[in-house]
Amino acid sequence: MQDFSTTEKKEMMAKWPGPHTWLVPASDYCPPWLRGGSQNIAIRLPKVNSTLNLLNSINFPITSTSANLTHKKSIKTLRACKNLFKNEVKIIDGRIGTEKKPTTIQDFVSKKIIRK
Repeated sequence: MQDFSTTEKKEMMAKWPGPHTWLVPASDYCPPWLRGGSQNIAIRLPKVNSTLNLLNSINFPITSTSANLTHKKSIKTLRACKNLFKNEVKIIDGRIGTEKKPTTIQDFVSKKIIRK
């Protein structure tokens, strides 16, 4: 990920922690498999206490993927996630937050809303 100015960081933090995903330009060091075929990388800071506690304790970003597949119904339960992915991914049981819909996705450079 690129370095951000103080103003850009303030803009991001105005939506975080919370249900907002930013698409930001990936650095040259970001592996292609993490970008999903794009020149951007999606970043989010969810408002879920267990996630925030983990991030604060390690002081390091972590990566995961969404259980929601493009153009498919959102996955909302552990059972549905296990049924979809079987043993293909590591699934950690726990609270996922209280949001009723997937997060907004917004391109940080163009400000275009990709998903609302």
